Amino acid sequence: EEDDSLLPYFIVIANIESTNPATIQLGNERVIKPRFEDAGFFWKRDKQRSLASRQEDLEGILFEKQLGSMLDKTKRISFLAESLADVSSSDKNLTVRSAQLCKCDLLTEMVNEFPKLQGVMGRYYAQNDGEPTEVASAIEEHYQPLQSGGVLPTTNIGKIVAVCDRIDTLVGIFATGKKPTGMKDPYALRRAALGVIRISIEGNLDFDLHKLLLQSAQSLSEKLDAGNAADEVLDFIYERLRGYCLDKGFNIDTFEAVRNVCPRTLVDFQDRINAVQKFRRLPEAGSLAAANKRIRNILKKENIETTAVKNDLFVEQAECELFYKLEEIENIVSNNFTVREYSESLSNLAELKPVIDQFFDQVMVMDNDSAIRTNRVALVAQVDRLLSKVADISSLQI
Repeated sequence: EEDDSLLPYFIVIANIESTNPATIQLGNERVIKPRFEDAGFFWKRDKQRSLASRQEDLEGILFEKQLGSMLDKTKRISFLAESLADVSSSDKNLTVRSAQLCKCDLLTEMVNEFPKLQGVMGRYYAQNDGEPTEVASAIEEHYQPLQSGGVLPTTNIGKIVAVCDRIDTLVGIFATGKKPTGMKDPYALRRAALGVIRISIEGNLDFDLHKLLLQSAQSLSEKLDAGNAADEVLDFIYERLRGYCLDKGFNIDTFEAVRNVCPRTLVDFQDRINAVQKFRRLPEAGSLAAANKRIRNILKKENIETTAVKNDLFVEQAECELFYKLEEIENIVSNNFTVREYSESLSNLAELKPVIDQFFDQVMVMDNDSAIRTNRVALVAQVDRLLSKVADISSLQI
């Protein structure tokens, strides 16, 4: 109806052209009516117990042999969710409460009979129990997205519990050695990883991914040694992120340029890759990328430790001009970088093109004098550090 309330009708599709549609209608009504009667019975029975009262009974549902029960899993999700609550300025108590109750509807007769209603019924039962609206919504939303391209959680707490549930599954299954191989992915870990990516980037949930993975591994310590699971899952998520970014139209070298500097959050990764994609269209981009490659080759050969540049060792005017231009824009770039104005930072770097080109045209970095050579290498190392703040410009194929 116009007010979005349900109408007492249903739709049936028949694969034959019946001469008596009423018979088909009657037959389907006979099937559907008992199902609704069952649902009504389960609804009344389930409401006799609160979701919270069912929490300890989750011990009876096995999540995975080495990882324990669903109760163990919800405790780990709660631990992770509490650490993420501050990130999105969410109420910590409500976030933890949502995590504690998110799997409890699995114990209801309704969900046992209609498994696809998991989460949905959790929301209704939570509302019936008088749980806060935020908790009821998060219980349903933490299963989202249900499939590729599906709708995402809209509440911050729903996003947090959804991410923590998936991270726990990813790290836990990797720790047991059952990571996906080829086409086999019985725990749907690829879908879980993509869910983490979409919820974070499209839902703007900005958190330190590697830190959360390490916390997840720590939460498993009573069950098994998670070993390198956190690092393995990080790489696994980034492989899914590669596909996600390519599907969005980003160049593979743009992805690699950002991947090489290891941003701490997926939102930060997205901000950087947007900036690099824009940067590569600048006329100076190709020249700077080539210069950065040349600098990297020099640094690989010399392999010196970070050394302060001494301007009293400059011999050529081009050295001086590069040094002072670096000083001029370094603070500007750093200030823009701090507030994630990455496009501005990269635009500022474009101003280096003339002095870098001039430097390599007029200056022999590998001078015979070791002090001059070391100082020039230190100068190009300073250029490299500045060019690499947002992304690895040297990896761009322009």
